[in-house]
Amino acid sequence: STQIPGGNKLEASDDAQAKKKNTQQEADAIQAALVKDFFEDNKSRYEENSEAHISIVPIVPIKVPDSVKPMLRKRIFMQQNRKRPREEQDNEGIKPYKNIDTQLNAPLVHLDNHNETLGFNDGQELQPHDLVPKHLQLELNDEAIAFDKKQDLRAQSVMLQMKSSFEEVQCNDPMMVAEYTVEIFERLKMAENDYRPDANYIDKIQREITWSTRGVLIDWVIEIHYLFSLLPETLFLAINIIDRFLSVRRVALAKLQLVGAAALFVATKFEEMYCPSLEDFLSTTDGQIDEDEFVRAECLVLQVLDFHICYANPLNFLRRLLAIDGDDQRSTRILSKYLMEVCAIDHRTMAIKPSLAAAASVCLARRMLGRTKWPAELEKLSGYTIHDLKPVVEDTLDYLSQPVVHDAFFKKWFSKRLSRVSIFARDW
Repeated sequence: STQIPGGNKLEASDDAQAKKKNTQQEADAIQAALVKDFFEDNKSRYEENSEAHISIVPIVPIKVPDSVKPMLRKRIFMQQNRKRPREEQDNEGIKPYKNIDTQLNAPLVHLDNHNETLGFNDGQELQPHDLVPKHLQLELNDEAIAFDKKQDLRAQSVMLQMKSSFEEVQCNDPMMVAEYTVEIFERLKMAENDYRPDANYIDKIQREITWSTRGVLIDWVIEIHYLFSLLPETLFLAINIIDRFLSVRRVALAKLQLVGAAALFVATKFEEMYCPSLEDFLSTTDGQIDEDEFVRAECLVLQVLDFHICYANPLNFLRRLLAIDGDDQRSTRILSKYLMEVCAIDHRTMAIKPSLAAAASVCLARRMLGRTKWPAELEKLSGYTIHDLKPVVEDTLDYLSQPVVHDAFFKKWFSKRLSRVSIFARDW
């Protein structure tokens, strides 16, 4: 190199590159050692998780395909009215084969990204005077009254009941049989603590699911429930099954819709006289779930809950409280049902006692309708004072004061057959 011009410079350059390479290798070795020590330290500090790692799947809106809605509405409508006794149909005043398309299509609204613009399916924009009830009065229409009466008759037909000579309100409601009223509700009060979900299961059990994700699922379940025209008892039972299952079993985000569909299917079998077919349920998932997977999920849900499906449904307590409501029972009942669904969809109140949810809903409904908020008779019947109900009422009002997040829930209660309760409650 001494004989080559610039040879010393070349040798120095080679030495510098070699030193740089050695330095990089030493740094990589140190970093690898630190990472190894980190994981070994974690193993010594924490128990090893035996569950396989599940990659996070981005959450997407869970929606029912628009293409299957008209078909399912017509199929469920025809099935329910064809199999029920003709006398029952005559009593309800329902003509299943006349203007079926008009009866099936409940008015839906469209919300923009900021939940500010409301419009009908045909694109007609609602005017402010259409959205705000005059004098803040919940006006019942014939369709709403008929729909509410129809649900009551269907609920009664599922239960075994005996004829009695008591007053009409007690004869029509199987939960108001005078001889057994005290015993029935004492048993329900005892049972409502047995099958309540964990109020903090998202933080304790779940890794990929958040409270917001749970709200998306419950909103989808409400849409399917309304699409199938199922009983209110079925919805509350399905939500209870979902929350109890998620309280004890970790679920991947990609399987969350499967859990919701299976829970609703189980609740439908338990509460309904005529259950929608498995094919109908699968069609609502837009091909995301196959039949074998659905059946396995149903079995898993039942096994995890040890087949304990029956629980103290809040509607049982609601009916008892409304038995003394007199002429305004229909208005209070429809509004109370809406507020109870708010308690079910809001994670802050989803784990409260069913009797407390029913009492708080009746209390707030009476206040919205301008009636005595919580008379002594209701306090004695429910076992809750106004101070006991205050936290639940405040959470419910806070939910109603926020922008619309759960579109399907809002659209359901915006329909004419439900007296457009969602607009009335939010405007109040």
